[in-house]
Amino acid sequence: MKTLLFIDTSIIIENCDSNVRINQYKEGLSNILKHTNYFTENNIDILLVDNTIDSYLDVSNCDFFNVISKNCNCVTYKNNNYGKKNKGSGVFEHWDMINIEIYKKYDYIIHFEARQTLQSLHFFDIFLKNPTSIFSWSSKKPSAITGDFIKNDDKLQIELYGLNHCDMHTHPNFNDFYTGLFSMKMEHFLELLKTTGAKYLINEDISLEKIMMRFVHKNCDKFKIIEKVDLIRYIPLSNIEEYH
Repeated sequence: MKTLLFIDTSIIIENCDSNVRINQYKEGLSNILKHTNYFTENNIDILLVDNTIDSYLDVSNCDFFNVISKNCNCVTYKNNNYGKKNKGSGVFEHWDMINIEIYKKYDYIIHFEARQTLQSLHFFDIFLKNPTSIFSWSSKKPSAITGDFIKNDDKLQIELYGLNHCDMHTHPNFNDFYTGLFSMKMEHFLELLKTTGAKYLINEDISLEKIMMRFVHKNCDKFKIIEKVDLIRYIPLSNIEEYH
């Protein structure tokens, strides 16, 4: 089994303190890339992708590039058109930067947003013990059930969580999948790329998290929802930390 660890960065964006953001990415990358040997031993290739810079060498922090492992492949292209309008669309832009034939070399993809700090290898250990599509919830609510599921599983009452754009703070059950760290079977991931995309999220005014919840429930033959991924992330456009 071969797995692609897709590490997502958007280092330079408008209306944000670039020095603070760079340091947050430096911390997040240092934290996950210190486990490079673990990933290599488990046949996990690392791909680092950014669409806000032309090269990681362009980052003004002189120590930044030093944290990137020599075992990483890096792809950069300054083309953050959709991400300015919808954060999830920016993620699709990152995914679309990679040739589909590269994806086809792998059985699974693990997506990780690098402006986060892993607290442990909890998620990766669960994945390697039983490889499958693994997700967690954006909000830890009593209705957010966990366990093993199959496509269109009746145990997961998807309508309960809101199927369209909604404010999760205004309803006791509204929820969606957390997309800062997840795994997906590659054939399902490629179907997601084929049937959805950056423009779709903008036109429908919907989040990646909501789309992912709907897609996985409808298309993945089996998947797992776990209680936590054991990381700390920075809430977008802020320096507030949040545990997942």
